[in-house]
Amino acid sequence: MLATLMLISLTAANPVEEFKAVWHNVKDYTCTMEVYEKKGKKERYRVYDFAFMRPKWIKMIIIDGADKGGKAAYNPLNGKVYARKPGLAGKIRIKLSPDNPLVKSLRGIKITESDFGHMLVQIKNGKDLEVLGDTTIDGQAAVGISVKYNGLDARIYFSKETHFPVYLEERDASGQVVHWVKYKDIKTNIGLKEKDFEI
Repeated sequence: MLATLMLISLTAANPVEEFKAVWHNVKDYTCTMEVYEKKGKKERYRVYDFAFMRPKWIKMIIIDGADKGGKAAYNPLNGKVYARKPGLAGKIRIKLSPDNPLVKSLRGIKITESDFGHMLVQIKNGKDLEVLGDTTIDGQAAVGISVKYNGLDARIYFSKETHFPVYLEERDASGQVVHWVKYKDIKTNIGLKEKDFEI
């Protein structure tokens, strides 16, 4: 009995399990994503308005940083990304595969790899998972994990109140930070529809 109680206690305190539990009940969500990437000597900073709806409708609008005004949306029914460039070029909507470099990030991240569901897949397929100590991220009480995946050392911090991610940081083999994301203003189950993913 004591062993069982201890196991339940450890599971409840695991931030990944808590994240999985709240994610299971999410039908849709929106948030602001502040993103930094580095590849070689190139660096890129962007802020996105992000929207997601199951099974995997995704829309990203660049509201600050490089290519401000650009838009992209993924349609899971046909597996295509629809995109508009910023400015006058945005009058033309293009349709591309998610694998097309034109709709990948600086580090080659696809739009289909930008949601919380994919983050859980990365954690599941990773190795050397460790729970880190408590900390504060942008004024929020948080608890972190470290995990290795895709040749990167990642740290992910989860809000202790909502259990959703608030910060992701990835370092390469040299220890240099090559990617970080801040997740803000997360709103879940707001009733998004397919039409909300049109651009």
